[in-house]
Amino acid sequence: MWVMMMYVVMMMYVVMMMYVVMMMYVVVMMMYVVMMMYVVMMMYVVVMMMYVVMMMYVVMMMMYVVMMMYVVMMMMYVVMMMYVVMMYVVKLERVLGLTVPSNAALDCDPHTGQVAYPAGCTVVLLNFRKNRQHHVQNASRKTITCVAFSPCGRYLATGECGHQPSVRVWDLADRTQISEFQGHKYGVSCVAFSPTQKYVVSVGSQHDMIVNVWDWRGGVKVASNKFSSKVKAISFAENGSYFVTVGNRHVKFWYLEVARGCKFKEPVPLTGRSAILGEQRNNYFCDVACGRGDMGDSTFAITKSGLLCEFNNRRLLDKWVELRTQSANCLVAGESYIFVGCAEGIVRCFSPFNLQFVTTLPRTHYLGVDVSKGLTISHMATHPNNAKYPDTIAIAYDENNHKVTAVYNDHSMYVWDVKDIKRVGWQVALLPVPLGLYLGRGDLPATRGRTGRVLLPPGSFITCSSDDTIRVWNIDPAMSPNTLYKRNIYSNELLKTLYVDPELGFIKDTDVSPQGGDRNDTSYDSRNGVRCIRVSPDGKQLASGDRAGNIRVHELQFLDELCKIEAHDAEVLCLEYCRPETGHKFLASASRDRLIHVFAVDQDYSFVQTLDDHSSAITSVRFYQSQNALQMVSCSADRSIIFRSATMNPQNEVWFNRGHNIAGKTTLYDMEVDHGQRHILTACQDRNIRVYNVASGKHSKTFKGSIGDDGTLIKVVLDQSGIYAATSCTDKNMCIYDYYSGECMATMYGHSELVTGLRFTADGRHLITVSGDGCIFVWRMPHDMTQTMMARVAQQAERASKDKRKVVRQPIDNEDFRQPAEEIIFDQNANEPEEPDYRFSMGQLPLWAKKQMTEPQGAGSGAGDRGGVDMPKGRWAQRLHNNAITFKSHYDTDSVIPFPSRDKRPPDSESSKESSLEENVGVHKQYLAGSRKDNHSHPKQGVAKVNTKRGSDTDSRNRHHTDDSDVSSLRVDGGTTDHDGDIEDCSEHDDESTEPEHSEHLMYYPHNEDTARWVCAIFELFLIDVV
Repeated sequence: MWVMMMYVVMMMYVVMMMYVVMMMYVVVMMMYVVMMMYVVMMMYVVVMMMYVVMMMYVVMMMMYVVMMMYVVMMMMYVVMMMYVVMMYVVKLERVLGLTVPSNAALDCDPHTGQVAYPAGCTVVLLNFRKNRQHHVQNASRKTITCVAFSPCGRYLATGECGHQPSVRVWDLADRTQISEFQGHKYGVSCVAFSPTQKYVVSVGSQHDMIVNVWDWRGGVKVASNKFSSKVKAISFAENGSYFVTVGNRHVKFWYLEVARGCKFKEPVPLTGRSAILGEQRNNYFCDVACGRGDMGDSTFAITKSGLLCEFNNRRLLDKWVELRTQSANCLVAGESYIFVGCAEGIVRCFSPFNLQFVTTLPRTHYLGVDVSKGLTISHMATHPNNAKYPDTIAIAYDENNHKVTAVYNDHSMYVWDVKDIKRVGWQVALLPVPLGLYLGRGDLPATRGRTGRVLLPPGSFITCSSDDTIRVWNIDPAMSPNTLYKRNIYSNELLKTLYVDPELGFIKDTDVSPQGGDRNDTSYDSRNGVRCIRVSPDGKQLASGDRAGNIRVHELQFLDELCKIEAHDAEVLCLEYCRPETGHKFLASASRDRLIHVFAVDQDYSFVQTLDDHSSAITSVRFYQSQNALQMVSCSADRSIIFRSATMNPQNEVWFNRGHNIAGKTTLYDMEVDHGQRHILTACQDRNIRVYNVASGKHSKTFKGSIGDDGTLIKVVLDQSGIYAATSCTDKNMCIYDYYSGECMATMYGHSELVTGLRFTADGRHLITVSGDGCIFVWRMPHDMTQTMMARVAQQAERASKDKRKVVRQPIDNEDFRQPAEEIIFDQNANEPEEPDYRFSMGQLPLWAKKQMTEPQGAGSGAGDRGGVDMPKGRWAQRLHNNAITFKSHYDTDSVIPFPSRDKRPPDSESSKESSLEENVGVHKQYLAGSRKDNHSHPKQGVAKVNTKRGSDTDSRNRHHTDDSDVSSLRVDGGTTDHDGDIEDCSEHDDESTEPEHSEHLMYYPHNEDTARWVCAIFELFLIDVV
């Protein structure tokens, strides 16, 4: 029994264990299922995450692609905009002239030999060996007074004058400004880099009297101090521990152990100690140069009285030597030589070791030299007795290349080769432009002289200036040798000089300081000076007007004076010749004395008439042809524009009678006639250009003439094609506008004074500007603008040739037959049949009138044969004689204007179909002034000769009568109408220079002879466009 129980128990135990095992298996299986489900879920999550990541990656890639496409599109847009901008960028290509007031405004790069000097608010970087110029333009438009190269030659420091002047540091690699400091109030006299290039030192003018030391890389002022006298020059010691300033009874050493351990950035007082001058303490020290090499401890200075002094390392005046000249002006020192620029063109050379005299450099040209005769170096060996020479005012020494650059006070520059100091060679000379320039206008055919050679080659222009000279220039590097005027040894650009004043009283400057501190303003303003010039249409005579009111006429071949007319009591502001197509030969002169004189050219400039309609200075006068008659228009400072017509008086003499008189709201400073001779452009005081119709005198349109909001518009000139108008403003900006749309195409700056004249060259490649700062700027026009102008000129020439082959009668302007006036008075007794001897255009005649003129008319046609023709209404219903209609207007005189018969009328010409700006303005109102002679004075009175002050310039210009297109739009008319379509680009790259490179060529001659360069202020520049 116990066994059975045990067996049962064991069986139960086994069953229970099997149950447990089975339950554990179930649990394990359930756990496995759960685990598998978890793994599946995790795999799903991972796959989903991977999908999401992939989608995000795709989205990011798509966004990246979109961003890249956007960036590429933006870059393409920027490139296109830059290309569009570059298409209309006017580049400064060449500068003729300089404004060097002292030795502080001339410096030489010690590595490349490149010379830097200011020309207005532009620094010219001139490479003599390559004959290339680069330019750094000061955007502040302030006159640059001093320049200095860094020791490495990469940077250039400049100082300027004016209110709140700045010291600027430029990177010459890309000619951009990298630093600017304002620490002076009135002007900066001189600047200098320290030998370590860490500091830039600037010295203020005599009204400022501050010396500042700048950390130009950090942009802070580290030291400053004041001085009590006028400082003229500065020079750094070779070791850079100090610099020296000199001036009137002033020689001071300034030490630079400043603020090296200073914890603050505030400037500290600059330590300075005066030199011990001894008996020379009352002298005026005008320049200084610290020694170089073995003489690094010495300092050299010159006095105005003509002494070369040496100071030792204890600031003691050790020794001096007399220069034996009237005065000394400038000084430069090297390791082997010291060069001193003196009066009368003298440059002395001394040894720095013992101040022993070495040699004297050759003199320059003598004042009054005829440069056109200087074809060989032998011309330098001849000079008249008692010849005078310009003074040397600045000098620079390139010791590596053995070149000495000297600037003289007649604005000339010479480069001397001193490699062999006993045989000095002359490498190159520049004869730039004087102060106060004015630019004339005019197009001329190629004129040949008595020898059969062309007088003036293409690219020539003529200038006149306040030094009483008239000069002929040429900027074409490939000038033909078969011309009367040839290249000379003195200058590549100057061909001929005419000296109006035989005494040469103003041929050189007595003081060229831009601040004007020492200038005698009274004597400067009393200069005579040639004020304006004009070349006759045949290109054989040159008329000039001076500031005393005299008019001189010279023949252009040898510049011999033909006549002199004492015409006005004040300066002559404008001269104008008649156009050849008018059939008359007159010269008109306008003056500040409010008078216009007219002279007969073909009668030895005999007096014809005086016009005294204006009440103030007459700024411009122009001739033009309208309605087959000679017309004159003038504008004045009294804000009026007066139109005049030439008529024959009872004595069979030409007489100018006044027509329209326009009273403006602003002063008018210049005027230009468009190429169609239908409109005039006026430069107004409010910086706008106003256009008037010459036939009606009505205002046509106005567009802005300057981009600025300050100043006054003083000049406007059209290019040869009539598409672009160039303007100048008293804010020293120049702009080029599209004459038809009024859109500003380009802006330029670079002059430091008023831009008194502008002129496009005949080939459209350049724009020439002149200014009161004494510089001529040659701007290179964009290629697209040049091609547009040349295409228009070609169209004008083709149209002119077609017009010459047509024999047609002159039509009456359409405006004469527009809407009738308020009252039309018909003369019933004036209907006699007349045979018309002229043509007319129907214009805006009513329908019945047009049908009458176009339909054939039978013999029995009359009032009863109207048939189905619409009956006219109003005043046009008043039918008159079958053959003619005669009417009178209360706007006219008693003269009767008959409508000619339709059967006598020839076909209309093309010129009668052209439109104008005032097609829908209204009735054409013309005031005939046959009886208005009360405003014209009879040619009886004489005039006196007086000196007057300088005034505004007004110039005259000839234009080919080939373009009669409308101002409002450019019409495309089967190839015969002017338009500015796309032109294929087939010229050279814009960045290529037109100046030829040349190798060094030295000329040697006896050092007591020379050539001439010129000086003075050009008042007017007259461009000679040779066809």
